[in-house]
Amino acid sequence: MKKLILVSSLALTLSGCFSNDETKEITPIFVNTYTADQQIAISERTFQGTTVPADMTPLAFRHGGKLERLTIKSGDRVTKGEVLATLDTAKLKQQLQDAKAQRDLANSQFKRAETLKSKGMLSASEYDELKANQQLTAIQYKVLMQELKHSQIIAPFDGVVATIDVESYQNISSGETAFSIYKNDVIYVDVPVSEAFIEQLKKLDDPYDLKAEVHVKALNTNYEAKLKLFSAEPVAEIKGYLARFELKQSVRQLLPGTSALVAINIDQFKDNEQTAVLVPLNLLVAQEEQGDFSVWKVDESGSAELTEVLVSTTTAKGALVIDGVQLGDRLIASQLSKLTQGKEIQFVDGHQ
Repeated sequence: MKKLILVSSLALTLSGCFSNDETKEITPIFVNTYTADQQIAISERTFQGTTVPADMTPLAFRHGGKLERLTIKSGDRVTKGEVLATLDTAKLKQQLQDAKAQRDLANSQFKRAETLKSKGMLSASEYDELKANQQLTAIQYKVLMQELKHSQIIAPFDGVVATIDVESYQNISSGETAFSIYKNDVIYVDVPVSEAFIEQLKKLDDPYDLKAEVHVKALNTNYEAKLKLFSAEPVAEIKGYLARFELKQSVRQLLPGTSALVAINIDQFKDNEQTAVLVPLNLLVAQEEQGDFSVWKVDESGSAELTEVLVSTTTAKGALVIDGVQLGDRLIASQLSKLTQGKEIQFVDGHQ
């Protein structure tokens, strides 16, 4: 027993000699910095947008069946009333012929039943059975006639085929989208915007009078546009707010999904005296929501501070930031991926 106590005491003594309570020294990150020292008056706001079609309409058959050979393709222009796709109706036509024969037979049997009943040669139950059969076969024939009538998809308006979701000779279910078409005489441009921009819109007497110039790089052309709608709440699909502009003229060669630059003259806003601070593009940190950025600032204690910024536009010289950065702010210009909020930093030149 004494030996056991002695060993235990020795173990406790040794554990005290090798304590894990060692203080780890925090190593700061050495970074380069940039001092915001250029302020620029801005006359317009620019946004990156994407063209979207008006009245995108999915088309489907009311009844299932096997498709015949498709002759249309994505991008084809169609006219109202044009047959776009047809189901194979050979089997349906045979069923319709059989249903017609059954209907005619039921009609003949019911007429004979009426004669027999009037002579007292047919019971009421037999008469009712023949009458019910006549009505049933008439309904079956009518249903098949409707299926034959709806075995085609007809263009509901003049437009362009956007997507085709089926293939020739494919079996398709009732209500399953075969393809989509859209009107090509109206083009919209959707732009993700900030909450601050939405607040500026709300201050206008009539936000829908807001005008913009849309530049389409693919066509090297500018178009006039007008605000069509804007979201009062964030849109889940883009994780932010949305503004939609409508081009004033028809641009038939402008396809959905085309990138476009939307420029808005800020003289149209009530608080139109705006300046921006020039920030090098490589200092911007993209956030989760499209169009949102942050920068790493040096705070008063000399630590890293991630700050959201509002970018008006980007130029060859850098980003024009209208909120989040002021003249004299010191921004971190290197090691951005290694920074965390409140991280202790040292400057490469050795000066705080």
